[in-house]
Amino acid sequence: MIMNRTKDLILKNGAENVNMVDIAEEVELSKATLYLYFHSKEELFREICNTAGRQFMEVFRGRLTDGQQGIDVLKQFWNSYLDLFGETEDILIIFDLKHYLNPDYPVLFPEEQDDPLIVSDFYMILKGALTRGVQEGFFDPQINIEIVSKAILSLFSGIIESAAKLPQEERNPRLMLEELRKLFQIILKGIACQGLEPALLELPLSLGRKT
Repeated sequence: MIMNRTKDLILKNGAENVNMVDIAEEVELSKATLYLYFHSKEELFREICNTAGRQFMEVFRGRLTDGQQGIDVLKQFWNSYLDLFGETEDILIIFDLKHYLNPDYPVLFPEEQDDPLIVSDFYMILKGALTRGVQEGFFDPQINIEIVSKAILSLFSGIIESAAKLPQEERNPRLMLEELRKLFQIILKGIACQGLEPALLELPLSLGRKT
């Protein structure tokens, strides 16, 4: 309950403008009682991010099967994103918290920092799937897998941050989802081996149908 109410405050006011007094008032607890659950705002924020990371990995791993090709792993990565975040505004909260807790991102990436939060999970999934896709002949063997993985995260971050800067009443999660999908497909098609069937890289806009 505390984490859910805190997410509402972050969505409305931004992570930098939320403090423990605000949270205590929102959840109708004294500040002293709130500190029994979380010792600081940063600890609470970190737990929201870590919970989202664990949930994503649970959804993602549940979609994987033995022997799955790298290109299919990337599709399941996208489908897991749809399943967990879909057209909600939760991803805006996560990225707001990520930048509050780790202001150097995307200058620093998981292998360069001690506390990568949810970014590490995303990065390692992308890097592993792209590596497998190159080995299987789907992607150009000349690509720099680390740079491509970082580029995807950086560009995703830019789209989400742009949406987060809009007034809450003007945000459109559906449009943001469309932009993320378009970007992901452009990158995948740009690194695909010549002659690869384009349909193999098509991603759904919502689960259960393709657009």
